[in-house]
Amino acid sequence: MKPTFKPTRSIQAVMEIILVLQDKNSARITWESFQHPSNSFVQNMKLRSIINMGEKQLLTSWKSPSELSIRSFSLGISPSYLPELCMWNGSHLYWCSGPLNGQTFIGIPNMNSVFLYEFHLFNHQSDVYTTFSHEYASVLWYYILTPQGTLLEKIKDDSMEKWKVTWQNKKTECDV
Repeated sequence: MKPTFKPTRSIQAVMEIILVLQDKNSARITWESFQHPSNSFVQNMKLRSIINMGEKQLLTSWKSPSELSIRSFSLGISPSYLPELCMWNGSHLYWCSGPLNGQTFIGIPNMNSVFLYEFHLFNHQSDVYTTFSHEYASVLWYYILTPQGTLLEKIKDDSMEKWKVTWQNKKTECDV
C-alpha cells in the first residue's frame, strides 16, 4: 500500500505575477512574493522601509542566473529625510538614485518626466516605500539587480522576441 501525501500548503500564481504560499486548511497566506522580493522589481511591487520596526523589503542579487543563492548586493528605499533608492554591497553604500522630485529620481541622468512610466514615493510617518506603474498593457517592464551590482531596466512588448535592456545604473560622482 502506497502512503498518501496531502500537502497542507499550496503554491499558486495570482494575476500571473504574485506567487503565494497558502495554508490549505486555514486559507491563511504564509508567504507572498511581493512581500519577499528576490532580484526583480515589477510593476506595483513595493520596496519598503518600516522605520520603527527596522524592517526593509530589499531586492537581493543572485550569485548567477543559474545559481539562485544570495549575493552581496541589495537594493531598497533609504528612509532618510529625502528618501531615495540605494544599493549596498554588503553593508557598504554602493549607489543611490537621488531623491524623487515627483516623477523622476534626480540623481539618474537622462531620467525625465517624458518616461512612459511613473515612480511613486509614499512617506507615511514610519512607513516609506516606492513603486512604479505604467499604462501600456502590451508592454512588460521590470528591473533586475545583477550579481555584479548593476540595476537593469528591461522591457518587452508584443513585437519583441527578447527582453531589451533600456537602462542601467551608472556610478556617479555623487555615489560613495
